Amino acid sequence: MHVGLLDSSPLLLPGRHVLNSALMLGNVGAMGTYMMSNDATLGLSMLGTTTALSSIMGVTLTAAIGGLSVLL
Repeated sequence: MHVGLLDSSPLLLPGRHVLNSALMLGNVGAMGTYMMSNDATLGLSMLGTTTALSSIMGVTLTAAIGGLSVLL
C-alpha cells in the first residue's frame, strides 16, 4: 500500500558520487570565499550558496538510502 508522495525504495541516481563530490567541493569553495572576503554582500551570497548546495546534497544523500519519503 502506497500512502505518501514517494515510496520508501532507494533512489539511486546515476553519477551520484560525482554529484555529491561536486556539491561538496562547491561548498568548500563557497565557504573559503566567505572566510577570506571582507565584503558583506559577497559573504551573504556565499552563505546562501552554501545553504542551497547543502540542501541539494541533503536530498541526494537521503534519497539514496530510501528516506526521502520522510521529508515530504
